[in-house]
Amino acid sequence: MTWIADNVANPSALHKLSDIALLHDRAVLHFLTAEQDRRQYLSVLRQVVKTGGFVMIAAFSLAGAKKCSGLRIRNYDEKMLAEFLGSEFKLLEHFDYLYVMPSGDERPYVYTLFQRIS
Repeated sequence: MTWIADNVANPSALHKLSDIALLHDRAVLHFLTAEQDRRQYLSVLRQVVKTGGFVMIAAFSLAGAKKCSGLRIRNYDEKMLAEFLGSEFKLLEHFDYLYVMPSGDERPYVYTLFQRIS
């Protein structure tokens, strides 16, 4: 396993990768509210995840927070994520998850698993 810290909206290290078998996004995509940033995110996925590879995305659900840490976010459900990723990625699994923060605040998420099919 290799851990990489990079800015998916303006990547430097991510563009050097290829043939990734599993990319896990836990609470990144929902912070990308600008369309250009979302397109760059998708471009990175298409570039680095190999055919047959998997993408796990956990994002704030439609019932989730509208802001996090003072930042606006974009909410999703599994259908919206599938539409965003397009026909290159097949939705295999999804479930709703309620995360309870140490403060007691609840944060509804949607977890998804996609496989790259082309």
